Amino acid sequence: QAGTNWYHMVYIFAERSADNNWNRILRLRPGLEYRPHPDFRLYQSFEVLANYVDYDFESPGSVTRSNVFRKLAVDDSLRWRWGPRSSLILDYRLQVEENGQLFWERWSERVLITRHSHWLQVRLQYGAPAGVQLSPGFSIYSRKEWRHDQTAQGLEIKKRAGTFFSYGPMLRLRYMPKESLQIVIDGIRRRVHPEGQARYVINTLDIDVELYF
Repeated sequence: QAGTNWYHMVYIFAERSADNNWNRILRLRPGLEYRPHPDFRLYQSFEVLANYVDYDFESPGSVTRSNVFRKLAVDDSLRWRWGPRSSLILDYRLQVEENGQLFWERWSERVLITRHSHWLQVRLQYGAPAGVQLSPGFSIYSRKEWRHDQTAQGLEIKKRAGTFFSYGPMLRLRYMPKESLQIVIDGIRRRVHPEGQARYVINTLDIDVELYF
């Protein structure tokens, strides 16, 4: 999969022309699926995304407003059906991000922030009679962030800006009373451990109803 989006914002009134900008998004996402057995599926994908926001007019001597966001993501998904109604599902995602100032004319960047994130989800899926499917599991999320500063001599200094860690049980209930109706309920309870702050708990409940005509 590949895609691009180029968007030019132009203000009609002269007093707003300083905000004229180009927004360019480039995305590449190849994927590979491996099925050595009908009951075993392994899927892996890699995504590279770059978002460039380039202002048409940068004031000399002021802070550069043009910016860039880059992302590299790696996804691994494993599904093993070990019974007529039961499956094991394992999902993992690694994401590396950076934000920076963009100098479009020189095609260069000054990195400001970098992040490394990890997601891990393990679920047991059970298909019960009468169109009911239960999926209990456990979720883990971790993120580390760094800020990039410069000395008076122009040397880069990388400092850790914080860490974020959360984990907790999850439960998904899928109900299809007929082919034209599907109801999905997702519940998760996360214990959050932010660096330098008090720990807390987040409870999330999502309900999705889909009706097909």
